Parts: sequence; C-alpha cells; structure tokens
Amino acid sequence: MARAAALGFDIGTTSVKAGLLWLDADEPMTVVGHAHPTSRPHPGWVEQDPADWIAGMAACWGQLQRSVGPVELRSVGVCSQVNTHLFLGTDGRPLRPAITWQDTRAAAVAAELDGLAAPRREALWGGPFTIDASFSLARLLWLARNEPEVRATASSLLLPKDYCIAALTGEIATDAISQIGLVGMGDTYIPGVLELVEGAGSLLPRLRGFDDAAGETVDSNPAGLPAGVPVAVSTMDAWGSIFGAGLLRPGRGMDVAGTSEIVGVSSERTVPTQGIVSFPPVYGTHVHAGPTQAGGSALEWIAPMLSMSMAEALAEAGARARDPQPVVFLPHLAGERAPYWDPHAR
Repeated sequence: MARAAALGFDIGTTSVKAGLLWLDADEPMTVVGHAHPTSRPHPGWVEQDPADWIAGMAACWGQLQRSVGPVELRSVGVCSQVNTHLFLGTDGRPLRPAITWQDTRAAAVAAELDGLAAPRREALWGGPFTIDASFSLARLLWLARNEPEVRATASSLLLPKDYCIAALTGEIATDAISQIGLVGMGDTYIPGVLELVEGAGSLLPRLRGFDDAAGETVDSNPAGLPAGVPVAVSTMDAWGSIFGAGLLRPGRGMDVAGTSEIVGVSSERTVPTQGIVSFPPVYGTHVHAGPTQAGGSALEWIAPMLSMSMAEALAEAGARARDPQPVVFLPHLAGERAPYWDPHAR
C-alpha cells in the first residue's frame, strides 16, 4: 500500500537533495542527494547548468521510489540557493548558464548601482542595504553590457527553485523573501529599485505567498513526478532552514553550515544594521542573517592543501583552537559577503 508523504527538494550549490516527510507516522524523513557540477570558466565566474538541477530532481525521486516503495504524494516543495540567476527566453528555456551566488563578475557594475542608490538608500530599503555582485539587477546590467544578444531575447529572470517549479507545473511565480533587495515590507517590488536598471520589472515573476500553491505537477514533467500534485511557491534555502531549525520565535538563533555559512537570529522588530540582511516579516517574525561567501567550500579548499580529508581538517582545527597561539584562517578566498560585502577580499 502506498504511504502518504510530502516531498521536498533543495536545489543546493553542490547537489540536489530530496526528502520524504511521512504523513502517516512520526518517523525520520527519508533523504537522498545527487551531486551536480559547477563551472568556473573565467576568474570570478561561477556557473551551473539548470538542466543538472532537473536531472538531480529526477534522480532523487527515482532513488526514493526504489528505496521506500510506493508513495502517495500529497504535496511538493522546492527550496534553493538564491542570488543565483538564470535568464529565460520566450520559450521558457535558459539562454545561458545560471550565474551562481558565488559569482563576482558584476562587482564593478554593482558598485556603480550602489553609488546611484546611495542618496536614496534609506528611502528605498529602510536601512543600510548594499548592492553587491550577487544582486539580481547588477547581473542584469552586466548582461546588457556584455551579452547584449542574450539580454535582448530574455523574457524572465528566475531563481533556481522558481525555474524548477515552472518545469514541474508550467507556472512561473516567486515569493517575496527570496527576491533579496527587490521587495519591501509590503511584499511588493520596490519601484525605485526596479528603476535602477531599465526593463527590470518586465523580467521578474509575480509575487505569491511562499505557502501558496504555484500549481500542480503536469503530465510527463521532467522530474518524473505523478501528475496533479500541488507544488508550493516555496522559498529560499535559508528560510527553509529557519523553519527546519525552529527559528520561529523571537530570540532564537541558528547557524547553517553549508557551502556558505549563515548565522541568523529572529526578533519582534527590525533594527537596520550595516552588513546584515533583514528579511520582510513572516507571520510577525523578523529574521536577520549574515551569509558568508565561503563556509564548507573554504574547508573543501583548505583540506587538500593540508593533505587531509575534510573530517581530519575539522578534527585538527578543533584541537588547535585550544592552542594559546593558534593559526587563524580567514576564508576570504573569492571575496566576502556578510558583514563586509567586499568582492575583492582575499
């Protein structure tokens, strides 16, 4: 007999993960993963092929079915890395590889836009928001100047989870939380921000509640899911972690240790703070976070430099932390995000 479950996907930086949350019993989720490659064709460029995300979803779903047997899917959610952007044509297909959150090619353009916005920073964002190289409109302006033929044919600017949900349902939508720097406290796009780059507003998907249904899985969807299953609009990976970590009451904190390192706290109000990202409130809870440029990826880099496995490097670091004169490693390998937002940090 098929067991009732909700299916969650995470389109991460290094892999697609999928988990079945069982609805008929209080037991641990069944979780699998499928790795995908990242390309670095030029210094500062970090790209991924969106087809690998879809292939990863299909591989994970197939693996789950083989391991647990028949499943009655009740719902699907897809969270993902954000500040990773892809440009689609009118046929819904990517026009170029996705530009990931680690990519710093738009640093000069971002600094230019940040300067333009500086006199209105408080009016636009209500605090010290910084336009950096991962900001969607900086990528859009970079594209217009460096790949004008792609910009001329682009009809949508999407995040990974929005692209994958569109592939499952045929519907394009996004949530307010994931559109970092573009959405105000009223859960609407900020007109003055969109005006910074010509035509930006026409490329962005409509905003929906993250717990709304974007649509239902269509027949023959590329992940191989059964048709007719509701798919949530969903949200960014960090907010998925916020719910998973129970950061739902003021005064709680969390650390997310992934490719990036994210420290977050929840509160009853927003206090604009330089270098920190404050999200629009959800159900009255304000979340403030500081995402780094390199967390696990820094460990992945330094471990082989020391001829160690990552587990050995972690153990050695733990032991040396008690040394009265420890060696300190600052993981500024390709710029830094919070709290410095400096693409040139090394």
